[in-house]
Amino acid sequence: MSITKSSTREEISRMITKDVSRVFSEQLKIVKNNSLIDTGRLKSVLENNRVVLSSSGGDFESVNKVPVYIRFLDMKKFGNNRIYNAVVYGIIGSGLFRKIKYGVLRDQVRIMAMDLVKGLK
Repeated sequence: MSITKSSTREEISRMITKDVSRVFSEQLKIVKNNSLIDTGRLKSVLENNRVVLSSSGGDFESVNKVPVYIRFLDMKKFGNNRIYNAVVYGIIGSGLFRKIKYGVLRDQVRIMAMDLVKGLK
């Protein structure tokens, strides 16, 4: 089976959508487990947030609505809730980027190897 550019793009799109959805899901768990930050607006936004992904050329962009103050909930004086940085960078920063970087690289090496084998025949 040959890996095409479109199948790689579809796979990347699927991974981004899945992991951005995971970010909202993890943030919602934190909100539900902490009555001090369980505001109706924050909970509603996280429950109803849809991943909107667009791509152009080789670039992908996900634009989603989240309350600006969610970043402040990580500050010690506001409870150190670990709702933004730990979740976003944990899922997107270390997980998703690695999957894309090494997964796409692995696919490119596989394609080059198959081309090389075809050239030897």
